[in-house]
This record gives sequence, C-alpha cells and structure tokens, in this order.
Amino acid sequence: MVLLLPSGSGGSSRAGHWRGQAGRSSSLCRLNDFAAFRTLQARWLAQEIEKPHFKSAPYKILFCHIPLRWKDEKKGGEYCADGRAKWHDLLVKAGVQLVISGHTHEPHWLPADASVPYAQLVGGGPKPERATIIRGHASKQQLTVTMSRLDGSVLQEVILPARPA
Repeated sequence: MVLLLPSGSGGSSRAGHWRGQAGRSSSLCRLNDFAAFRTLQARWLAQEIEKPHFKSAPYKILFCHIPLRWKDEKKGGEYCADGRAKWHDLLVKAGVQLVISGHTHEPHWLPADASVPYAQLVGGGPKPERATIIRGHASKQQLTVTMSRLDGSVLQEVILPARPA
C-alpha cells in the first residue's frame, strides 16, 4: 500500500494572505497554510489506515515531498517536523516500513530505529550529477527498493520483508 502525502513547505504566518502589488492584501484561499493542510492529511490518514485493504497490505510505504527525518535536524528546512509530529503516531500504528522523499536534493538514508520504527530514504536531484532513480521490485516475500545514480551506481538498497496479512 502506498500513501502519498504532499508535505508542503514552510507555513504561513498570515493565515493564507500575501502582499501583492502596491501592498494590497489578497487571499489565496489558504493555499500556503501547509500546517493546516498537514492536519487535514492526518485526519485522512487516520481513516485510511483502518481500511481492510490497507491493513492487509504486505508493504506499507509513505511518499511525501519533504522528509520526516534528516541527518542533522538542528538545521531547519531540511525536514518536516510538523508533518512528523502530526503523522508519526499514525505511521507507527499503521506499520509503515519506509518513507520516501525528496526536497533536499541530497540522497540520504536513515534506517529505522527504536524511536522511529520506519526508515527514511531521500532521493537526490535536480542536476544530473546529483539526480537519483528509486526503483522497487516486489515479490510475495520481500520488497526491494534501490536508489541509484543516473549512471546505475547503487547508493542504497533497502529490503523490506512482507508483512503478514
């Protein structure tokens, strides 16, 4: 089962308003209020993970633009602390095995650990020398996810065992 949650970037300090030409305030229907959007996504996620087709899925992977974890979390903007705060408990409850993201343009791998039982794979890009391809191959026994450079050199191979139905 694949979940797609666009995590957005940053948040709005003006609740969806921006300053246009001549300093006029315009409403964008809260299009840039990503924190509120992630709250709505958490509600959707809470419902989705209770559905039979999700519960019985042998592999549970989340795709979201901004990583939920990063190698240096003191550096802001590289990961989505708000998304992790709102989704983490749900992802753990759901048994999500892997989160695949982009955003940083720097390939990186963070294995699951005791505090975060799902791994984080971050793809690279946007220039060809930093770009990556992430491919998956599933069998009844396991899912193999491989991240490689455009020249085919493998940066990371992740093997996830199938979960019992």
